[in-house]
Amino acid sequence: MFDFSEDAKDALMREWADWRRWAEQVGAGGTPGGGGFHSVVLSYGADVDSVFVQIDRAVSQLPMIPRSVVCRYYQQPGTVDQMAADLGVSRRTMYKLRDSAVNSVFDDARLKKMLKAA
Repeated sequence: MFDFSEDAKDALMREWADWRRWAEQVGAGGTPGGGGFHSVVLSYGADVDSVFVQIDRAVSQLPMIPRSVVCRYYQQPGTVDQMAADLGVSRRTMYKLRDSAVNSVFDDARLKKMLKAA
């Protein structure tokens, strides 16, 4: 069973971002999935691709600003100050938006069900 602590959610979101980049690196045409990505956060035997596809879907359904914050924070390099400046908000606001968006992602019923089984 997945530990729904803030640290575990953050670690899984970081892996989701790595999973998205990994697909591009192995030449999957920018399409995530296809197996081969190893998660250190999920239990052995968990369907990693299915979990990350579900996170991807939940992120894509976020409103524009929270989605932008999540994508900027997890998928692009830079300091927190650079990220906040890119988004046109303070560091504090960026963290609040990120935390709220990540909680929304993990509130997704399908994802919760998958993670409880993982």
